[in-house]
Order: sequence, then C-alpha cells, then structure tokens
Amino acid sequence: MKMGEKLTILRKARGLSQEDLAGKIGVSRQSVSKWESGQSVPEIEKVILLSDFLGVTTDYLLKENDEPIAAGTLVRRKPDARIFMAVATALDVLSILLFCLLCRGNAEIAWVTWLVLLTAGMTVYAVGMLAAPAEMKKRMSRRFWMANLWAVGLLPAGIFNALLNRGWIQWIFSDP
Repeated sequence: MKMGEKLTILRKARGLSQEDLAGKIGVSRQSVSKWESGQSVPEIEKVILLSDFLGVTTDYLLKENDEPIAAGTLVRRKPDARIFMAVATALDVLSILLFCLLCRGNAEIAWVTWLVLLTAGMTVYAVGMLAAPAEMKKRMSRRFWMANLWAVGLLPAGIFNALLNRGWIQWIFSDP
C-alpha cells in the first residue's frame, strides 16, 4: 500500500477532512489531496508531522507494503511519554518522603532507599524522553523539572533532619 492510501485511511479513521488535516500540519488542502492521490509526496518535515499527528511511525508512512489496512484498524502508536514522566515524578516524591521518614530510625537504609528510588525515577524519565516525539521533548523536560525541582529542594531538609536526629550536628559543633 502506498503512502497516499495510508494517509487517506488514517485521516478518515480519525474523522478528519483533508482541510482539517492540512490545518493541523500547516499546508493547504490541495497539498493533502495531491499526497493522497499520489500526485506528489510530502517533504520530510511534513512526514514527521503527519506521523506524530496520526500516531504512526514515519517508517509505516514511507515504506510500501502489500498488506491493506481496514479503516477501523489501529496502527501501532507511539507510547505516550507523559506516563513515563508521571511515574518518574511519583518515584522521586516517594524517594524524598521515605528518606525523611526512614532517617529517624536508620540513616543508612534511608540513604539506600532514596538512591534506589531516585535512580529508578530518573531511569523511567530517560526512557520516556527516548520514547517522546521530538516536539514533545522540550515541553516534557521543562514540566518534569518544574514538578521535581521542589522535591529535590526537600533533600537538604531531610539531610539536616537526619543529622539532627542522629546527634551528628551536636557532635560536629561540640568542643573536644
């Protein structure tokens, strides 16, 4: 199946007119019509926009295959990277909370717990950034750090609390 046929099926499956699709990616309706009829091929930048908007890979759009797709068939979608960001934020917040709670009993366990959860959160975030479409990466990164910067700011308070509860601050400032 050629790109034009795929575009037509994907556009109709989403209930869009040629004009709607053209407006979403910044071209004329005539351009979309020529792409779908096979009279022309979109520029690579437009192929990327089409793949992101229609939820398919650029490979799927560009490569021809003999296998037709039905109008209601869902084509492989890219994973939603916002889920990764939410999970990473939850792990970071949990790491800070557990650190503050565990410091009262055993500081070593608190540090290990914090490091493991923080590492897991950053790993999930990195995987999400790899899965994110190019235009979403900058926006995701900014939102993630805005959401997590305050949690990192709690860390010094947790460390001070741990040192105070363990008596280390008095030991540091006591006279020999």
